[in-house]
Amino acid sequence: MIQGWTERAAHQALMVVLASCIGVSFAKADSAEATGTVEVAGIENYLAYSGSKLPNGGKVTALVKATFEAMGMKVRIGFLPRKRAYADTKNGKYLASFPWFQDEEREKDFLFSDTLDSTAGGVVVPTSSDLQFFSRQSARRKKACDLLGSHFQSQLFIDEQVTVTRVTDLSQCLKMIKEKRIDFYFADFSSVSKEILGTEAKIIPTDLDLVLKMHLIISRNHPQAQKMMADFNRELMAIKKNGATN
Repeated sequence: MIQGWTERAAHQALMVVLASCIGVSFAKADSAEATGTVEVAGIENYLAYSGSKLPNGGKVTALVKATFEAMGMKVRIGFLPRKRAYADTKNGKYLASFPWFQDEEREKDFLFSDTLDSTAGGVVVPTSSDLQFFSRQSARRKKACDLLGSHFQSQLFIDEQVTVTRVTDLSQCLKMIKEKRIDFYFADFSSVSKEILGTEAKIIPTDLDLVLKMHLIISRNHPQAQKMMADFNRELMAIKKNGATN
């Protein structure tokens, strides 16, 4: 009985410490925002949209920066792996993160902005595959590849018994296709030119909805989350209306 009480007390103490740490993170974030500077986490190496090696940090990065500047704020953007960007933004180290696809799991932790950009894709399979068209049934008992932290395929294929390998970069999926370690993966059309696919992979059409919308996210724990998101969406709409998205 004493041992059980001790374990409960230790657990409660840990929760208090964690809550305190998160509170300190958001307090620091509030202080930074008060000075007119915000810290934002971009996902590193996400196609042409976000990454430290891309011109201006990528297409979506330029839009996010312009939007915060229209809000009267200076913005510092750090590029992080997906998992770390998610955790650090949830805990308040960063005000926001981008680009993210919206799903029910993430909505528990974050508010989502209006659409920053959208991307259409197709299905990449080995050249030796007999598939000429990809339907939901095509995925049954197949091996696939997806980004770490993505819930897209698990929500799309609920009953098809798809085995998904998680990676940090979609180029790893292509490598596995060429080595015939997986059967398919979904890819943005801009990332799978004939030169990139080579002779070992091909892209085939599908009747699945592969148009994905990208968003900026702000933690629901942030004390000014609703206001910051409303202000961001207002300026984002104005920028898009004026056509100044690059």
